[in-house]
Amino acid sequence: MRKKYETLYLFIFIILSLSVFFVYTEFYTHKVKSSNQFEIVDGVLDLTRQELPDNKVIGLNGEVEFYWKQLLTPSDFKTGTSITPDGMITIPGVWNDFKLNGKNIGGKGYATYRFKILAPEKKQYAIRVKEFDTAYKLWVNGQYIEAGKVGKSEEEMTPNWKRNEIIFEPDNGKIEVIIQISNFLHRKGGAEDRMFFGTAQNIIQYKQRIIITNAFLLGILAILSIYHFILYVYRHEKSTLIFSLLCFFIALRLLTTSEKIIFELFPDINWLLGIKLEYISYKIALPLLVAFIHSLYPGYLSKKIINTLYTLAILFTLIVLFAPVQIFTYTPLIYQILLAAGALYAFIALIKATLKGEENAAIILAGYLVFFGLLANDMLYYNKIINSSFLMHYGLFILAVSQSIVLSKRFSTSHKRVEKLSHQLELYNRQLEETIQERTQEIQEQKEEIEQQAESLMTTNKKLQNLTVFKDNLTQMIVHDLKNPLNVVLNVSRNEQVVYAGTQMLNLVQNLLDVQQYENTDMKLNKESILIIETVQQALHQLKYLIKEKGIEINLNISDTHSIHADRDIITRVFINLFSNAIRFSPFKGKIIVYTKEESDGITTYICDNGPGIPEEEKDLVFKKFGQYISTLKQQKGTTGIGLTFCKMAIEAHGGFIDFSTQKGEGTTFFFNLHKGTNKGPLPMNLDNKFNSFHNSFHEIFDEQEKQHLSDVTKKLNELEPYQIGKIKKVLAEANQNNPKVKSWVKEIKKAVFNSDSRYYKYLIDMVKQN
Repeated sequence: MRKKYETLYLFIFIILSLSVFFVYTEFYTHKVKSSNQFEIVDGVLDLTRQELPDNKVIGLNGEVEFYWKQLLTPSDFKTGTSITPDGMITIPGVWNDFKLNGKNIGGKGYATYRFKILAPEKKQYAIRVKEFDTAYKLWVNGQYIEAGKVGKSEEEMTPNWKRNEIIFEPDNGKIEVIIQISNFLHRKGGAEDRMFFGTAQNIIQYKQRIIITNAFLLGILAILSIYHFILYVYRHEKSTLIFSLLCFFIALRLLTTSEKIIFELFPDINWLLGIKLEYISYKIALPLLVAFIHSLYPGYLSKKIINTLYTLAILFTLIVLFAPVQIFTYTPLIYQILLAAGALYAFIALIKATLKGEENAAIILAGYLVFFGLLANDMLYYNKIINSSFLMHYGLFILAVSQSIVLSKRFSTSHKRVEKLSHQLELYNRQLEETIQERTQEIQEQKEEIEQQAESLMTTNKKLQNLTVFKDNLTQMIVHDLKNPLNVVLNVSRNEQVVYAGTQMLNLVQNLLDVQQYENTDMKLNKESILIIETVQQALHQLKYLIKEKGIEINLNISDTHSIHADRDIITRVFINLFSNAIRFSPFKGKIIVYTKEESDGITTYICDNGPGIPEEEKDLVFKKFGQYISTLKQQKGTTGIGLTFCKMAIEAHGGFIDFSTQKGEGTTFFFNLHKGTNKGPLPMNLDNKFNSFHNSFHEIFDEQEKQHLSDVTKKLNELEPYQIGKIKKVLAEANQNNPKVKSWVKEIKKAVFNSDSRYYKYLIDMVKQN
């Protein structure tokens, strides 16, 4: 902790020492002597009664002759003609407030200044001129220098702010100074900046000291800007980018103010561009400064105030870019208020951060304190309240140094942390290697144990697989063998209830067989165009007992021409399963609505009941194998659900889709979509008509050989009952399946067997026997 504060005090000492050094450089090493004893009185500066201070120059100030709207030369004052000035005017200063005929003359126009200096002879003297607004020509004892081109209108003149020096010798101890100044661009006109007078050697030394100081500051700022921009490129820290831009605009400010080095480096630069750069750097520096402080200590500055500051800075910058000089040169009068307010706000924020003990806040505050003091000096000097000099470039430099110290300290601290962490990481790596060796040995032992367990698991798994295969084969065998006794029950019994129960059980058995068979293989389909109404009536015929028992009202709204391309037997079973489900969950004397809708991709069939609906928690179980049985285990009303599983498999095997919608207390609607068929026939025939249709069809298409062949097969079939499915299949295998007409007849036999339709079965056999 003690070392931390020692470092802090050292950095603050460095900042304050730099501040003292620069102030000393400005007011002592530049060797400028300001005193009332060297004042121009009534246009004359008398230096014969006092000696010039050694190694110093003096600032020329006082009252001089002023000739408004006149561009006079030395020859005009040697003709002997008496030329009367319009009055006396104070230098340094602007002519805007000079009164002529009781009115201010304003900033635009041209004029001549004249004064004399009485100095000891036998010495070489010099006058240094900073800038006059906005072009001038200066004569001293006949010799002259100029900046820009003086003219009587905006078109005739050329502005320039280059610094100049003129070296001369007195003429019999007299020095006559004549200055022509013209301004049609700037809001201020006249000899605003101070001229300096002294021996030629002192003037040259004074110029060199200023240039060296400014070049030194400029070089350091440029290096700081480039260095921190490179840091940003590699580290992507926002604060380094803002600081790089801040250093750049401070350097730009230094280039365009003080000695205006920009006009020395680029003699041909446009004056308008130079003044715009000067004003823009003044506008941009403040928001960048506040943005940098906010990037370091975001919790101490309001985002709204910062955004307002950014907006105003951008607005003033746009005025400088696009407004004429006469307008944007007024902006400092307003912007200095914003500058003072923003600087004070940032100053208060830094004080709060320092009091809160934020890292490096005290160092930045020390540099900012110097900047804030020099900023106050510049504002007072700009408004002619004090007679000092512009020092803000020094304040900005001190501020940049303090911020650079902070950033360097942060990077140094980060580097130390990295070194410390690297050392710790090295220790951890060593410990990790030892741990890895120990764990590797443990893993190897565990691996051997796992391999032994894996062998045991493989053996157990193989046994389970064998048991599963045995279970599936046993289930298939049991279910398959149930068909024969069920067929016996269906064909022997004349009790409707027994027949219905047997039919339902046979349907369940067939569903179990098909679901188990088609879980791993594709469903084989014999597709044809079938009328939906015919299939629906056939399915309802098998369920007529249950419909009658529950008093269910069946409402059919199916178009006579709606047909689908599907397997007749499979789709009939789909309808049986869907109707069974709807009847089961419908209330006593409930209502089932069946309707179809033709769509672009096929025919959609809807089966709607008015039952209790499917609970939300059971919707995912509807089409799952034994889904309703799982629901039953949860003490909910339900069945095995194998029928709906078969429906989904069958519809998807046809390339269609099946889904449902339900609402609690209002029933459930199942719907499925299949491809359209080509049938456009009339209403379906009743059973007798169907017999006649098949009879006529076969009578017309079978030839004698085919009839003989089928006659041999029917003899064997005639000895069998429909429930003897296995034997019937063997007999049917003897039929010539390559013949499409025979194949169609075999298909009808199988259909009659599947539907336990003994009447139709006997009819098909007798039909061939009669032939």
